[in-house]
Amino acid sequence: MAGFTQEEYENARKVNLVDYLIQCGYKLNKKGRELCLSEHDSLVINPEKNTWFWHSKGIGGSIIQFLEKYEGKTLVEAISTLNNKLSLQIRKYTKYEPINISEEKGELLLPSKNIDNKRIEAYLCKTRGIDPEIVNSLIQLNLIYESKEKHEVVFLGKDKFNNVKYASKRSSLTNSKFRQDVKNSNKEYSFKLNGKSDKLFVFESPIDLLSHATMSKIQDKDWKFDNRISLAGCSDVALKKYLQENENIKKIVLFLDNDEVGRENAIKICKSYGKNYKVEIFTSAFKDLNETLVKYKEDRQKSLEVKLKNYVMKLENPFIEPKLKDSIELNNYIKNMVIENNINEENINNIFDRNIYV
Repeated sequence: MAGFTQEEYENARKVNLVDYLIQCGYKLNKKGRELCLSEHDSLVINPEKNTWFWHSKGIGGSIIQFLEKYEGKTLVEAISTLNNKLSLQIRKYTKYEPINISEEKGELLLPSKNIDNKRIEAYLCKTRGIDPEIVNSLIQLNLIYESKEKHEVVFLGKDKFNNVKYASKRSSLTNSKFRQDVKNSNKEYSFKLNGKSDKLFVFESPIDLLSHATMSKIQDKDWKFDNRISLAGCSDVALKKYLQENENIKKIVLFLDNDEVGRENAIKICKSYGKNYKVEIFTSAFKDLNETLVKYKEDRQKSLEVKLKNYVMKLENPFIEPKLKDSIELNNYIKNMVIENNINEENINNIFDRNIYV
């Protein structure tokens, strides 16, 4: 097996799924002898077998498959992540015992800082296309830094008292997809940028968040004005916490990945938050917002006629025939999700319109 040994694979399979979920900040509910994720109650975990199954999607398996199919990691990334959590030894359950999902986390031990940030500046600005002013500003605010050992980008999440509660690492190597939360991180306080508006932009990853800030700057907008938050995956725990602590927010704008999980998660957020907030869903021309930014910049070098608005679009009302050819498949998917989840059509009409902005 390329990228890991058989021993590493077997060790990864033995990591306890319930302990992993608790440590990563997932919220669990009891469901008979099983547990389920609070954001997807059809995804159940069997503590005795250390397995999971997502009934609404017909997929499941071991903890390795959870990291692959739910968190979107590659097999190599999943094995690496789990081998860093071998302290979560597998437990043998003879019967279900209630688990304290709010148990106290251990101390968050941050990676040591490098003497400079040259490698991550090159990675973020040249490889990922992020604006240098934005990167330098976040370094000065101690929201990102370069780790000493592996020269990774470290993204920090803080509470309202400016205490670091969350950290994630991202490889600065061009061809590497390695990303991992630091042990004992609290997903409720994931990476975010606070602004002054009543609008909150939501992303799956910090890189997409920074890509959106860069797009705003490209359009001569104040990139510091709006609020932005990374979910650090698919869970909405960070979004829920942010809204609890920021009562001024009136509009939620979703920029989740353009894949099946991202689209489904966008609809579920609409269903959960649409009654109290105006929710808008945007999609990009590529898998995620960073790929879109990089492609836009490449095309822009070839022709000054290229417009950013052609790379990012708001979803149209799913109950009318789409007029944007590129969004037909996506709109059909959204329409089916709306029907399956019994979302009120009038509410959807208020959520979706044709406006395009970044």
